Amino acid sequence: MNEYTISDVSKDLGIPSSTLRYYEEIGILKGVARNASGKRVYKREHIDRLNAIKCFKGAGMTMSDIVAFFKYEDTGYEAIDNMMELLKDREIKVREQFRLLMASYAHLLRKIDYYGDIEKFVKSGCKGKAPVWEDYLGDYDSKARCNYVTEMEFNEKALSLPTE
Repeated sequence: MNEYTISDVSKDLGIPSSTLRYYEEIGILKGVARNASGKRVYKREHIDRLNAIKCFKGAGMTMSDIVAFFKYEDTGYEAIDNMMELLKDREIKVREQFRLLMASYAHLLRKIDYYGDIEKFVKSGCKGKAPVWEDYLGDYDSKARCNYVTEMEFNEKALSLPTE
């Protein structure tokens, strides 16, 4: 059974030691034992819990929502309705953030195309017709989605490669 020190966990997960102690204090990281010299000893289940916390924080959950989630989880099936409501509410918010981010990404792609063509125009000695912003009204939303999906597929393939 693997055991980890607070400095190991802090370094490996990028979570400050003070935050790890805070998570214990507020009750979302339970059962952290102490060794003979009183130092914290983390186990695999703590690492799993911390990864879940990082995921929830990355999805924009507040600490009070995270605390509530783990309280619901501790009650078993009794709070399943509350847990599902909390998760579904967060999903709606993440989807909206994702939609806004994709719109920003599409606009960024449009700007890259436009200013890339301006760069080519300038480097050619300003020969020909200068790019006009209105000419860049293509379907950048689709291009953004396509780029995103292609990147996701690439990452999935890279993650599934055998290691030696």
